[in-house]
Parts: sequence; C-alpha cells; structure tokens
Amino acid sequence: MRQSLTAFGVSSLPADFGSTGFAAVDTNGQAAACAITLNGPFGSGRTATGTGVVLAASPLAQTGLASAFLAPMIGVRDGTVAIAATGAGGPNGAAAAVNAVLQTAGGRILGRRSDLRGSGTAPVDAVNVISCNDEACIALPDPGGHGVAAAADDAVN
Repeated sequence: MRQSLTAFGVSSLPADFGSTGFAAVDTNGQAAACAITLNGPFGSGRTATGTGVVLAASPLAQTGLASAFLAPMIGVRDGTVAIAATGAGGPNGAAAAVNAVLQTAGGRILGRRSDLRGSGTAPVDAVNVISCNDEACIALPDPGGHGVAAAADDAVN
C-alpha cells in the first residue's frame, strides 16, 4: 500500500478522515450499505447558514483522500443477503471490510466482533458488518473501536 500511495505523491495519511459507514438489513432481506466522509474531522468547520449542516472539507485537501477509502459492500449467497459491510476511516477500514466479505465468500459465518479484522486504531470505528445466515442476521461493530451495533424487531407501531 505504501508504494501505491508514494506513486500518487502521498507521503503520509491523516489519523482521522472524518468518515463513517453504516449498514442495514430488513426482515425481507433487503440491504443497504453506505459510507460517507466530511474529508476530515468536522469537515470544513463551517455549516450551511441556518441549517446546522456541516460542510465537507475540500477534496483537494490532504484529507480529501477519504473518499478513496470508502468501502460499502453487500454480498449475496443463493439469492439472499449474506453480508452488508462498510469500511471507512482510511485504508485499514476498507481492508477490514474487504476481508470480512472475502471470509463470507469463503463460506465463513461471522458471528462475533472478534471475527472481524479491526482497524487497530481505537477509538475509530472503521468497519461495521451485518452477517447473515439462514436463521438470523448479526450486527458487528469494529472490534478495535467503540462502535454500536443493534438489531431491531420488525414490528412497527
């Protein structure tokens, strides 16, 4: 990886890309995975007037590399969702998400946080996974961070 970054003229990476990812799978087997970035912590540090919406930093800034490391993925086995994964926060997050998808493609069912290869950079939550088998789906946050994963009942009141 270092050789690739050097080839693009990148000598170092920031500690925080201001990125995150999330995934969802519903009881009908529909899935979504999304990864987003502000190109640095708190983006540009400015908000759109009157909205409270924080604006992203320029992609031309050093942290503008963040979008290159966003990795939302959905894997399907026999027509049903087997995994919904997101990697964010830099190359470690993207690599951890790819690793989870490859493990699933190899037939492994991920059932514990320790099954994930964490980012190694606490408290950054760089990988989040929903792993599904024939019985249920399990939400797994980055084992190296302080993320939260939850499953909810499909009943709506």
